[in-house]
Amino acid sequence: EPPAHLMFILATTELHKVPATIKSRCQQFSFKRLLPTEISARLNYVCAQEGIALSTDASALLSRLADGGMRDALSLLDQCAGYSDVVDVPQVLDALGLAGNVETARLMESIAKGDTAAALETLARLYAAGKELRSLLGELSALTRDLLIRKTAPQGGAALLTGGYDENTMRRLSNQFQTARLVQMLGLLQTTIADLSRSGNRRTDTELCL
Repeated sequence: EPPAHLMFILATTELHKVPATIKSRCQQFSFKRLLPTEISARLNYVCAQEGIALSTDASALLSRLADGGMRDALSLLDQCAGYSDVVDVPQVLDALGLAGNVETARLMESIAKGDTAAALETLARLYAAGKELRSLLGELSALTRDLLIRKTAPQGGAALLTGGYDENTMRRLSNQFQTARLVQMLGLLQTTIADLSRSGNRRTDTELCL
């Protein structure tokens, strides 16, 4: 037995791999994802202490991108603050290689209309501007997911949305898709994102996905 003053703390994201003989001898605490509002409040506090000007919109964007993880949020903030003492939405998009809601919505409009030329032109412009292809498909996937939730849970699904898009944009895009097509698109996007790390030509694979 360890001495009384000694305490072991085990941390894992794969609890199912911990043997029952160990779990039975532990107190178990499950940590849950933080709400975007909680993350945003902490980011604002950190920036106030460090003398970094963080805009409200940029704070909200970083909070959504962190997906419930404070460590990820602070890491993203650190990447953005390395460029300037002023962190706003354009700064976040540039630093993280993101396209932004306006461009993502425009790309989704082209997909809805079946306008391949417009979709590829938008992709080429974003690629030339240095946008990261995996991040771009991730943003497109998040928007597709939100549209799918909006279609399948129109009443109670609002709390499940990642947010960031105005109501008019979401309504306009939602009206252009059927549920089955959104499911098919989301599966294709997720598969392409997973395969990009092994791709010999990420741009070509992204174009094929579009």
